[in-house]
Amino acid sequence: MLLSTLLSQPQLSASCVLVQSSLAQSGLPLVKRLINTETPGRSRILLACFLYPPPSLVTDTDHVTVLDYTDAVPGFTEDQRSPEDEILESISKSQPGPLDVYIDSLNTILQSQRSLRHAFRLINRIFAALQKRPGRNRLILHGVAPCPLTPLLCETSFSSSLLHAIAHPCNILSQLSEVYSVPPPPMSPPAKFWSVFIPFSRRGYESVRLVYGEKGNGISRDEIVFEIISRGTGDRTGRRKAIERELEGFKDGGVCDLLELASMARYLSSKREHKAAPDPTQNLSFNLGLTQAQQESRADVPLPYAHSDAQRHDQKEGGGTIYYDPDSADDLDDDDPDEDLDI
Repeated sequence: MLLSTLLSQPQLSASCVLVQSSLAQSGLPLVKRLINTETPGRSRILLACFLYPPPSLVTDTDHVTVLDYTDAVPGFTEDQRSPEDEILESISKSQPGPLDVYIDSLNTILQSQRSLRHAFRLINRIFAALQKRPGRNRLILHGVAPCPLTPLLCETSFSSSLLHAIAHPCNILSQLSEVYSVPPPPMSPPAKFWSVFIPFSRRGYESVRLVYGEKGNGISRDEIVFEIISRGTGDRTGRRKAIERELEGFKDGGVCDLLELASMARYLSSKREHKAAPDPTQNLSFNLGLTQAQQESRADVPLPYAHSDAQRHDQKEGGGTIYYDPDSADDLDDDDPDEDLDI
């Protein structure tokens, strides 16, 4: 699983990780798990908080350097700190070794920079500074769709290796399974599933309706479906892999199989239940059935198109036989077969 590699083997993951939330499902539980996961040779972490308070993301600050910009609102505070300069300075002063830089809100950066060009320039300079450091360094970003920065960060010109994790509500799987009869692989062919899932999930109002609609259960923080798009990541041999797309479950802070999600469990249990077809002959004022004696009598009635037992026996012994009853106008005189030609 791509998420398992991201959590347990950061040295094999992409140098740029983009976690995308939506109005229907938050991807912050994955970001929090990444920050607080204990892994061998743990990387140093630089966390830049623009929207969420640091205590809501970090439980152990021993390995985390926090830059808090949640109270620095342009035009409302006298704080003239430059997030770009401070982040770049912190990267340059970090101890040697792997370094992960987390930015919690691309949308807030875009608003504070007041232009798409300046916001992308800030992210690009931070990523370039990370690339200059020796070792395996990662830039991990979080944003809420729709965000104009997301397509720019997914370009190969920004980063050749990318892992894009898109959070979806679990209701989307049950909706596709029950209404469109397209459950996730391996229960349906991958090509068929992705051809339905991708356009459906990109229509944001569909997910919002499933979560906040009449039958919705609200945003779930316990169970999430992540669409993972990986590009240019390496394996244990160091070889680069092509683009991969997977659908993985996230439950109770850890990666799980899709079939372990509660929504899919309910769907599978309902499919397993055998529902007997209704009997149309029930609750009638008259009986449409036959007794045993009536069934025997009906079986003894000779059918008009069936031959006698002797004829059927001759047909079996001598092969195929044609039975023909001559009509009154037929001429069956074999002495002169061409009599009717009037020659």
